[in-house]
Amino acid sequence: MSHADDVFRTSQMVPKGRLVSGHTKEFQTDPIGFLTRLSKEYGEVAKFRLGPFQTVYHVLNPDLIKQILVTKQQSFVKSKDFNLLKPLIGEGLLTSEKDFHMRQRRLIQPSFKKTHISQYAKDMIDVTMDYISTWQHDDERSITKDMMDITLGIISKTMFSMEFKDGYETVGKPLETALRITVKRMRKIYRMPLWVPTKINREYKKAIQRLDKVIYGIIEKRKNDTVKHEDMLGILMDARDADDGLGMSSHQVRDELMTIFLAGHETTANALSWALCNFEASGNSSQAF
Repeated sequence: MSHADDVFRTSQMVPKGRLVSGHTKEFQTDPIGFLTRLSKEYGEVAKFRLGPFQTVYHVLNPDLIKQILVTKQQSFVKSKDFNLLKPLIGEGLLTSEKDFHMRQRRLIQPSFKKTHISQYAKDMIDVTMDYISTWQHDDERSITKDMMDITLGIISKTMFSMEFKDGYETVGKPLETALRITVKRMRKIYRMPLWVPTKINREYKKAIQRLDKVIYGIIEKRKNDTVKHEDMLGILMDARDADDGLGMSSHQVRDELMTIFLAGHETTANALSWALCNFEASGNSSQAF
């Protein structure tokens, strides 16, 4: 038995939690704090309950993570919570499974060749420098909003070779709304079906409709464009499966673009905001600026 198998076999259950909800309240109140305490008190692998039937394994052991994601990945499926993302990102790489997932990976892989990554890096630098060139000394700024604007500008440039006017209102705001509601739904034991016309369900559907209008509009415009683009949209639309020669439908292109938007916008902006916050807290900011 490998070390990883032994670690998994001896994983500990945290205190029982509530009879029905388990550890849901602690997780909802402070997910980062709860998982941090879990790792300190119970080690590399621990398990806890969200609701009466869902057991969650918190895995930090590198060997086990490699088995789950790489060497034994065929033995695992994604959490059911990923299904809650499908109204927003459909069957993109984040949510799709098995053969369909592998087909999409093969089609998308050309987007990440060295030549493309080099161009993406240049676009990232250009967009960032252009944005911060407007900053004034002693300005008081919301760094989170700045990072949101910069990442939105970068992803718009690398994906569509374009700049969104009023980008936050056009794409950023509805994406944040949809993601916020999705996360709330993920953290609930019992979820109201989306077909029930509650206020939050209507808000969620409206946000997705706004995003779809933008994304499908860009796809349709590109279909009629005679200029060849080496951005991500162009690569996805031109991609063909080596086995059957088929490409992606507009719907599938939309799902993959929405997935990349989700991964490259708010999550990246939040990570950058935290990094800058910790950088300043460490006392290094005066050395950099």
